[in-house]
Amino acid sequence: MNTLFDKLNLRPQERRLVMVAGPSSSGKTTFAKRLTIQLRVLGFKPFALSLDDYFVEKGEAGMLGKFPIWIITLKARTGEASYDRIVISVRQDKTLILKQEDYGASGRLMRTTLYPKYAEISPGKFFPSQMLIVDELNKGEKSQVTMSELSTAKLPDKVFTKAFIEQVN
Repeated sequence: MNTLFDKLNLRPQERRLVMVAGPSSSGKTTFAKRLTIQLRVLGFKPFALSLDDYFVEKGEAGMLGKFPIWIITLKARTGEASYDRIVISVRQDKTLILKQEDYGASGRLMRTTLYPKYAEISPGKFFPSQMLIVDELNKGEKSQVTMSELSTAKLPDKVFTKAFIEQVN
């Protein structure tokens, strides 16, 4: 049986992206914090971005290329958030994020993330299968994340124990 860590092929020297989604009050933030702690213990340098740290400052209609979009501006609730402001461009017809811009407290654009491809993981449910992350501070620096073999299968609780993580590391 393949586990999350088998699929991610985790090694501390490589970068991996883990996105957590679920209904309200389902434990996403708790899970992300738990996973972050366990990965740190194993020598990883995880970075967690929680949308619990933001509120919607404004929303407006716009266009991105040929797509009608909603432009949603999120403002940090406190100075502890990763970015002071996040601007998300969401397709109106399918509710897919196409672009995210992350701004520092000075108002400077720090990073732009584009979501050019999505995979349908179940009828009507989509997940980004490709992301392009552009470092706006270091011109020319960008990363591409491509995901395949996406699954919604339930993971056993043992996958997130310290003993199990050490075993597969």
